[in-house]
Amino acid sequence: MTISVNIKIEKTEKDQAQQVAKELGMTLSGLVKVLLRDVVRHKRLNLVLEEELSDWAIKELEESATAAKKGYISPPFADAEAGIAWLNDPNATYANGRPVRE
Repeated sequence: MTISVNIKIEKTEKDQAQQVAKELGMTLSGLVKVLLRDVVRHKRLNLVLEEELSDWAIKELEESATAAKKGYISPPFADAEAGIAWLNDPNATYANGRPVRE
C-alpha cells in the first residue's frame, strides 16, 4: 500500500530539486523515495555537499598551477618549524632557486 506525504518547502527549493531530479533521470517523487529508502536502510542521512568553485577561485588555482610549473614552490620541509623558518627567512628561495622576496 502506498500513501501520500505532504511537505512544505519554498517554491525555489522545489524547483531546484525538480531540476536535480530531472538531471538524474528521475521525478521529484522518485528522488524523495530513494532518499527515504536510503535513510531507512542505513539509519542515517548520507549527504554529499558539493560546491562549484567561483571564477575567482578558479583563476587563483590556475595561477598557482602555472607558478608551480615554473618552480615557484617552497622546498620540502622536515617539520613545521622548518617551514615557518623558511617563511620568515628574508633570503628564502623557491625550489627553482629564485628569491621569494625581490
